[in-house]
Formats: sequence, C-alpha cells, structure tokens
Amino acid sequence: MEKLLQNSLSLLGLTSKEIKFFITCFTIGPASISDLQKAARLERSTAYLIAEDLIKRGLIQEDFKNYKKLLHTVEPKEILRMVSARQRVLGRNALELEENISELNALYQASEIRPKVRVFQGVRGLMSVQEDILNAKSEIFLWTNQETEHNFFTDTFHHKFIETRIKRNIPIKVLAVDNAGGKKLQSFDRNSLRETKLLPQKTVFSPETYIYDNKIATLDYKKDIIGVITESEPMAASQKAIFQLAWDFLK
Repeated sequence: MEKLLQNSLSLLGLTSKEIKFFITCFTIGPASISDLQKAARLERSTAYLIAEDLIKRGLIQEDFKNYKKLLHTVEPKEILRMVSARQRVLGRNALELEENISELNALYQASEIRPKVRVFQGVRGLMSVQEDILNAKSEIFLWTNQETEHNFFTDTFHHKFIETRIKRNIPIKVLAVDNAGGKKLQSFDRNSLRETKLLPQKTVFSPETYIYDNKIATLDYKKDIIGVITESEPMAASQKAIFQLAWDFLK
C-alpha cells in the first residue's frame, strides 16, 4: 500500500522528502510538526518548509484542538480526486500534443543552425555511439589515434566493430596518427573496406572523430570513455570538407 501511495504522490509532483513527510503523517495520524520531523528523520527547518508547502497544496490540514496545532493528511478519497484531476489534465495535454505533432516537429527542425547534441559515458555509452556510427548510410570519415584506443580495448573488440561495418557494406576513409597502431591499421586496409593515410609525424591527438551522414561523433579514451554525437547538416558538411582537404593533401 505504501508503494501505491508513493506512486500517487509522485504523480502529484511531490519530491522524495515531501512524500516521506506525507506518508509519516498519513501513518501516525494527527501529530505536531516536531513529532513528524523526528519520525520522518528530517531536519527541523526542512520539515517546516515541507509542511507549509503541503498545506498550501491541500494535502495536509491543520487542527488546532486542545490549543496545540496538529497536522493530519487529507483522506485517501481526496488523494484519489487529485490524482484523477491530474490525469485528466495530462490526458488532454497528450491529445493536444498528438493533434499538433506535425507542427511541433516542423518547429523543432526549423533551424538548421541548432545542432542536436548527445553525450555518452563509459562502455555502454561507447556501444551506443558505435551502433549509431554503424547505421551510417554513406561513407565514414575518421580521424584516429589507434594507440590511444587500445589503452581501453582489445583487438577483439576493435575487430568486431570492423567486421560489422564490412557486413553492412559501409566504406571508411581514415586519417591516422603516424605511430605503430596507425601503421598496423593501414596494413590491413585491403580486406577491411578501408583506405588509411598517415598524418604528418608531429600530428598527435587522443580523441577519435567519426564524420558520417549529418553527424559528428567524437570519442575520447584518454582518461575515461566519453562520447559526443553532434547532429547538424552544416557542421557535418564543414568537417567533411576539412577532412577531404587533408586527405587530398596527403600522399
């Protein structure tokens, strides 16, 4: 029953501390703020602020019997009424959203200068970024430092990504840092649906940057696995132009 009450109060927008205070009052019946604060294990100042807020919202009522102010919650049927009213409002909003979804989508996509940015972290985040890359509809461009990547991942993990890309018939052009990892990558180009060129020896960086479709995905492995996908047609076009310029310049 307590879980049901918690869920209902969450629907009404109560915070975890407000829910805790309400359920304490609901369970022990009329009590002073001091008694409720102790039972709920809340700071005194916090309990007073919560009580004041819940009184304003009609969830807690004051009782001045016997010259002592006691607090008690509204009856369960009043909570039901409030939740039902909230659901009706949400239902109407959902219908309006559904009726106007086309206009909202048009408004959301109206500006080409507003990129969509998503941030990912850890191995799970990396898997999400890589799966997005492997859904590319056209050739991928990649800036990479293979030795930095291998500080985190085994050859097996690396090869699985390549095998999936080949299976999906997605070609890739690679500009790699000139080190042992870059040279090794280049040596397997023939069977990997890949072309690799080595950057000038003084060029060193840690993140990988994939440019594909209308997206730019940056993965940094230096201290932790951080991934950022930026979705923007103008930005992706700009990065492709820079990549192509560097590609054409190199032998």
